[in-house]
Amino acid sequence: MAETRLGGWGATLLTLGLVTTSAQGEVYKYQDAQGRWQFSDRPQAGAAGSTPVHVETELQPTRDRDLATRLGAAFPAATDLERATLAVVGVETALGHGAGFFVSADGYVLTNRHVVRPTGSTVWKERQEGVEKAQQQVEGLSAKVQELRERLGRLDREMARYRAYLAGPDVEDRLTTDKEYRALKENQGKVRKRIAELEGLERDAAKRLRSDKVRLEADSVASDLARDFPIVLKDQTRLRARLISVSEAQDLALLKLDGYRVPALQADPSGRLSQGQPVYAIGSPLGMADAMTSGVVTRVDADQILTDAQLLPGNSGGPLIDGAGRVRGVNVSKRVQGGESAYTQGFGLAIPIGVALEAFAELQEVVLSSGRPGQVQGLPDAPGAPLGATPTSERRSP
Repeated sequence: MAETRLGGWGATLLTLGLVTTSAQGEVYKYQDAQGRWQFSDRPQAGAAGSTPVHVETELQPTRDRDLATRLGAAFPAATDLERATLAVVGVETALGHGAGFFVSADGYVLTNRHVVRPTGSTVWKERQEGVEKAQQQVEGLSAKVQELRERLGRLDREMARYRAYLAGPDVEDRLTTDKEYRALKENQGKVRKRIAELEGLERDAAKRLRSDKVRLEADSVASDLARDFPIVLKDQTRLRARLISVSEAQDLALLKLDGYRVPALQADPSGRLSQGQPVYAIGSPLGMADAMTSGVVTRVDADQILTDAQLLPGNSGGPLIDGAGRVRGVNVSKRVQGGESAYTQGFGLAIPIGVALEAFAELQEVVLSSGRPGQVQGLPDAPGAPLGATPTSERRSP
């Protein structure tokens, strides 16, 4: 197994009176029998890939990587609902943006598959429709130019016949004073001018169309191949999370922000949702970060939750929480009448959190064994609570 250098841990930091020293260390990276990556200060006999990795080992957790404490101090929460917003992030791709949320204190992020693989998503379809409309515009301009060229040809032939009709030594003088011929010539000039204008519009539109096609294709390829994504925290800090896995069965994806302690929502897969129960959706609708909408549970099925909470583009991947701040589902989309826009009123759809956890085996043990119902993981219960993160075993990214 090739050596790996773990960066970012070797800095000596003096931050707000917290002194952190660093030391060179040799850590052995290997895979256990289940294929999970482990780190140890001793070589493991017979372990696959038991290779030393030279790292700067931190003697204490650094304050700049303790996002839970930092966000908790920056945004003191008066309610469980406000506290839940600390765990929600924006997720950006080349084709748009969505939301996600931390589900473990060591940085696992749940979001939608269509957020990180947006080809075929609503946003992608809107851009594709824009390209198709631009194509129709170019074709319409081209057809109009062709129509005017045919009209100009008819005018040219009519003027030639008129010239032949007035043939004689003084034909040019007679044409200059003939009102009908002058009207034909004036009309010819207008048609030629309009053709030139439309040809210019056609060239510009065709140029924009080519650019839009290339950009859409490039963004689609980049989105389909991306292995890490910018995420935006509540305080607008931008970090990058790597893609762990994408579910084929559900519209779900799992990301991981490495090396940080984060505030994470407490999952409650066993809790029963009832019709009429208040729920809240958090995300970044219409590009507006850190926004919350409310509604009630309309219907609960085994694989989906319907609510009347308003979901708009940008809410995808965000959490659906109850009044205690526990995550009950992953928001996916809106159900509307056929042909209607996602911006119209409709029912919000969410994947139950239990289904989401079952989609990613690496999450179940970590999430179900950490935190307490109603609490945001990673936030200290009182000032001075010890730092720390729930350990997890990582699998190789797909």
